[in-house]
Amino acid sequence: MQNVLFIAVCLAVLVWMIIDSGKTDVVLNFWEHVSLPAKEDLAVYFSQGVYYIALLIGMVYLARKFKRRK
Repeated sequence: MQNVLFIAVCLAVLVWMIIDSGKTDVVLNFWEHVSLPAKEDLAVYFSQGVYYIALLIGMVYLARKFKRRK
């Protein structure tokens, strides 16, 4: 709970600093040119993530199996 409170306070200070410095239009214009990935790209990223997690689990399983033999 304290970590969430700390993050909230940090974000509040960050927003206050941006508004107080008068740079809100610069910050908003920076994010204007950022494009989000399409649904197909997200599906590819998700499937690759599942694949790599499965590989990692398999490698950990094999390492523990061979470690028990010795």
